[in-house]
Amino acid sequence: MGHVHIVDYDEAIGLFKAGHSLQDLAKRYGVIVASLQQGFKRHGFNGYYEHGVIKSLDVPTIAYLAGLLDGEGTINISLAHQKHFFLTVAITGINRALMDWFKDTVGGYIRTANRAKIGHQTCYSWTLCSIQAANFLKLLLPYLRLKKKQAELAIEFQDSMHLGQPLSDERHAKRLAYKKAIEAMHNT
Repeated sequence: MGHVHIVDYDEAIGLFKAGHSLQDLAKRYGVIVASLQQGFKRHGFNGYYEHGVIKSLDVPTIAYLAGLLDGEGTINISLAHQKHFFLTVAITGINRALMDWFKDTVGGYIRTANRAKIGHQTCYSWTLCSIQAANFLKLLLPYLRLKKKQAELAIEFQDSMHLGQPLSDERHAKRLAYKKAIEAMHNT
């Protein structure tokens, strides 16, 4: 049987407000970031995206990020194992320093994309998932042009999630409809 990890959410929220990252706190308490975010929400703290680095971004930086997402980014709803839906926001490019800046500024993670053909430059993808992705989109929404409708739908999708509850056929169908709607917007 696995270990049960007890999180003191009053302490965790206090540490987060003091500047500790979600990743550091998840490691400290032996849980994944998504569990910590869900626990924060259950304990009445919905403002984790308002604290730390994201909140301190100035308008020009937010507008810059929005422009990069409009031009080089993707907003997706992914499906794993036919029942786990999750939101992703990614920006892809060949400049590793820029991807590192995204991670340092906003969070998320970076992966190296496979490039099968010889002569192609290494491509990197910076990604945010789920609640963190939705909160990032909320921040950028006033400045998005091309992906504004996708962002609005993605935020609506994430806000409709009932984490920790069994997935009914009705909710599965609704999430699948969100996924298909976002995919249809990719082609417009």
